[in-house]
Amino acid sequence: MQDTYKEELEVISICRDAEPEIIEFMMDHPISYTVIPDARKIIEHTFRMSWGYPKNILIGPDGKVLAMTRGFLGVDDPNYKKIEHLILKYTR
Repeated sequence: MQDTYKEELEVISICRDAEPEIIEFMMDHPISYTVIPDARKIIEHTFRMSWGYPKNILIGPDGKVLAMTRGFLGVDDPNYKKIEHLILKYTR
């Protein structure tokens, strides 16, 4: 999704994992988006998330949360389609 909508979308990963664990993971799995480690307070207090990972949060140009979904397994996944629909709605 990051590659497909790079002009319309900025992906940021907010992780509970410590920075050394994230760096180790990224050595084997290069990531082309921003990763914020040690973000437990942001996760729990700002987004008030307490269930399952990964989670997608789509935030509109006005800073308001448009949607939250669980992760997706590919372009045919309903959660992918939901996020894609909103990206197109708010950027085109």
